[in-house]
Amino acid sequence: MQLHERVEGDNKLSSAEKETTISMYGDSKEATIHSFRPSVVRSLLQHDHLEVTEIIGRNNDGSMVRADDRTTAQERLRVIHAVTGKIPVGCLKVKSTRRSNNHQSNIVSNETTSRNVREDAICNQ
Repeated sequence: MQLHERVEGDNKLSSAEKETTISMYGDSKEATIHSFRPSVVRSLLQHDHLEVTEIIGRNNDGSMVRADDRTTAQERLRVIHAVTGKIPVGCLKVKSTRRSNNHQSNIVSNETTSRNVREDAICNQ
């Protein structure tokens, strides 16, 4: 089973606690993104350019477990609740027009205009 297929909401968190944050520092070419929102977590885990730094979930006995990468998460996590990672700033876009809906899951797209977004971002530092 792929990681995005293991995503479930954490019933111990209220809706308000299932947040998504995007941070950019100084002139960094990467943004840090973190989410506990299941639809966003699923989309991020499917994104080619997300460099995972932490995945939070539960193992087979229900204990909360953290994994530092996709491979460890694949081995240790039965259910995934959250993901944190780095993504090239070139993958982010604030549109000048509204989307047709306000679903948070639509902020993450797997469409790419360049196969080398990460390489371009790193090379242009």
